[in-house]
Amino acid sequence: NFFNKFTKERWSRRKFKNGFLPQRILIFEHEDMPIGFIHLNKKSEHDIYCGGFHLSKDYQGKKFGEKIMQHIIEKLSKQGFEVITGKVFKENKNSLSFVKKMNFHIEGEDKNENSYFVKRSLI
Repeated sequence: NFFNKFTKERWSRRKFKNGFLPQRILIFEHEDMPIGFIHLNKKSEHDIYCGGFHLSKDYQGKKFGEKIMQHIIEKLSKQGFEVITGKVFKENKNSLSFVKKMNFHIEGEDKNENSYFVKRSLI
């Protein structure tokens, strides 16, 4: 078992305490252990916004993120969504690499948050 259930990760408590609504969050588990989550917010009938995709460091670089994101993309597409958008901080090189690998494209930037707007077609 390469997941240490006592790993301290800053995002877990902070993100949940800052008002994520439970009905908009999907929690990922592996062997009955939470390993990450995604926060989704419907913007319109065909457009959904990803407010965060987080995966425990113990599971990064092992294809878990790719499999989870691909599963989510397939489900959203079947539900009639055509576009998924989000933001990635410029200094987060791992996240930038991940979204590019998952066929998201940079659509612009938010200079106030030092981040890029990213977008992917689901059709």
